Amino acid sequence: MHDGPTKDVEDYAKQYDFTMRRLLMWMADPEMEDAHFEQNLTEMVNEIIQKRRNWSRMRRDREREFAESNPELKPSQVKTMFSDIAMGFLPAPDPKDML
Repeated sequence: MHDGPTKDVEDYAKQYDFTMRRLLMWMADPEMEDAHFEQNLTEMVNEIIQKRRNWSRMRRDREREFAESNPELKPSQVKTMFSDIAMGFLPAPDPKDML
């Protein structure tokens, strides 16, 4: 099982930090033409958007696999339990089991 969004953020943090530093350097570069800065910024934003899309796709795939592995769960239960597990929370016990 995947470690969840926290793992994604940890894995991407160094690259993101480097990306933001690069952006600041471009902003401060008096020799860079505004058009080039804007093009670089647009490409950078597109990379970040693509990273988010990849994370979203991978999460949907993992949630689908979780649903397929737990056919007894209703879709709403799958979504709730998967979200909890992805965030590192243990699933709450079924109240019927507590009687």
